Amino acid sequence: MLQTIRFPKKINEVSDSFDISVPYFLDVDNQKRFLNKAGDLKVVTDLKALFDPNREKYLDPKQCTSFIVQDNNKYIGQIKVGLNVLVADIPNSNFTPADKRILNIIEKGKGGRIIVVTFSPHIVIEHVTYLQITVEIQNPTTPSSKAMPHGHSLFLENYIGLPEIADKDIVFGNGVNVTTAKHIFQFQASDIGKTCYIRGSYENGHHERGPISVIISKVIA
Repeated sequence: MLQTIRFPKKINEVSDSFDISVPYFLDVDNQKRFLNKAGDLKVVTDLKALFDPNREKYLDPKQCTSFIVQDNNKYIGQIKVGLNVLVADIPNSNFTPADKRILNIIEKGKGGRIIVVTFSPHIVIEHVTYLQITVEIQNPTTPSSKAMPHGHSLFLENYIGLPEIADKDIVFGNGVNVTTAKHIFQFQASDIGKTCYIRGSYENGHHERGPISVIISKVIA
C-alpha cells in the first residue's frame, strides 16, 4: 500500500513541519537510502526557497496582504504535493520507524494512529516572578522550532515541598496538558519559600506517554 505524509491542519504547524521534512530529505545519508530523483528534490527545494520569504511577510501583520496570503496557501499546497511525490517514490521497506515518526508517514487509506514519541521534552525555567514560575518546553528533535511533536501535547506535572528532595521521593501530581512552548505555574502566598519540582512527558491522542524529562526545580518567590 502507498504511503503518504499526514500534514498538520493548522497553517503555522504545516509551515513548521516543512522546516523539518525538507532538510530531512536533503540530508546526505538519507538521500543515499531514499534514492529520490534529483529533479523531484529540486522542485521541493525551489518551492521552499520561494515560500520562506513569503512566510515572513505572512507572519508580519504590516506586510500580510491578500496577495501574500494567496501565495502562502499556494506554496503550501505545492510543497505538500512535492513532498508526497518524494515519499511515494520510496519503497515502504526503506523507511525506518524514525523516518515515519519524523515525517509523519502513514499508509494511504488508513487513519494512521500516531505512535507516542520515544524521547522526552527539554524543560527549562525561563523566569521567576512573584508567585509565578514560567517554563519553556523544547522538542529536542527540532531545536529550530517551538512546535510539539505532531499529534502530541505535553503532560506537565509539579510538586511543591521542601528543598533538595531526592527524585525518587517526589510525589508528583497536579498534571496538566500543555499545547504551547511555554507554561506559567501560579502559586499561593503560602507557597513562598517552598520548592517547586517540575517534570513532563509527551502524550499522544490516546493518552500514551513517552519518556519523562529530567526533573527541574525552583524556589517560589
